[in-house]
Amino acid sequence: MDNQSIENAIINNCYLKSGYQSRNQPRYCYDSLGDGIWQPQVYALARYLGTNLNCKYVIDLGCGIAFKLTKLYPDFHIIGVDYGANLQVCMSKYPYGTWIEHNLDSPQKLILQESILKDSIIICADVIEHLVNPAYLLWNLKEMMGLSSVCLLSTPERDIERGIDHFGPPQNPSHVQEWNLSELTNLFRSLHFNIKYTGLTVSDNISNTKRTSLLVLGNNDPSDYRSKLLDSVEIRTNIDRII
Repeated sequence: MDNQSIENAIINNCYLKSGYQSRNQPRYCYDSLGDGIWQPQVYALARYLGTNLNCKYVIDLGCGIAFKLTKLYPDFHIIGVDYGANLQVCMSKYPYGTWIEHNLDSPQKLILQESILKDSIIICADVIEHLVNPAYLLWNLKEMMGLSSVCLLSTPERDIERGIDHFGPPQNPSHVQEWNLSELTNLFRSLHFNIKYTGLTVSDNISNTKRTSLLVLGNNDPSDYRSKLLDSVEIRTNIDRII
């Protein structure tokens, strides 16, 4: 990803609508099970795509306490990325996972072995809305997608959750900003991600309503055989079915 693309995205307020107000100091998001499971179909889709693309690893960026990620073990090696209290829970409860301490809202590069990235599917479920500077995540993600098969990225669909007249900040004190699906797609398109699918997915397993945006991102190289598989009628039909 070139610096000019990042600068343009920042200048354009990450493609959020004109007049939108973000939160400057979000609350740390301590994950908990609560009364339901958020974005359940994102992880179901990860299982399906990971199996069909012969992935060995699932990398969960902003994994929280990793309840959903751990359900993908032992079919996949699981790698969770987070920091603070969330990561401490993961390390104490799930010794069979690999846990990496990294704040996705920091300018540091996320270091992962190339051999792992080549055999991985990446999940970034409801993370980007928590970041004061999403550019750091986007830069890391673009680097990772130079090797990885596919990334599933989800975030609340603002217009459905809040209404079209909502101009921020988000009601959730842990959220910095929220995009509608069109804005989110424009952001990733401006940074030349290989977008294979855009749509809505189920937000939680209680309401079963689709209020969450989902992007499926392929390897940066459109000619990569794994990227081409994501274009197949069978894969796309099953994405629609699962989400």
